[in-house]
Amino acid sequence: MTKSSDAIHQSAKPGFSPKFEHSKTTNVRESQLGQPIRVESLSSDEFSVILERGNNLRFVVFLSDDYYKNLTLLRIEKKRLVEFSINFLLQRLTADSIRHVFDVSLIRKHFPEFESEVKVYCKRQRNFKA
Repeated sequence: MTKSSDAIHQSAKPGFSPKFEHSKTTNVRESQLGQPIRVESLSSDEFSVILERGNNLRFVVFLSDDYYKNLTLLRIEKKRLVEFSINFLLQRLTADSIRHVFDVSLIRKHFPEFESEVKVYCKRQRNFKA
């Protein structure tokens, strides 16, 4: 595992154990690797992501309105960006190595191609209107 100051990778020491009692809405979709992913809104900028597999992995993902609007130009909904972000990370890291709590805006620090891939994805989504 990586050092604890790393914003995307899981540290060797277990830490924050979020509660998922206040979720508002749920989407279940399959990841690009064939694993079902459930995204639930906890607030306008906080999401619970559950990677459904033998032992469900839970993540708390933060996404500010400003970062979301600047990155997507409102071409996809916030939940879709969170889902895309998890899929993006799963293509590059093992699920167990992803931090259980992270902010989407920090992905670009570790993977500079993240924002350009989001923009390409958003351009393909022509039917969504915010």
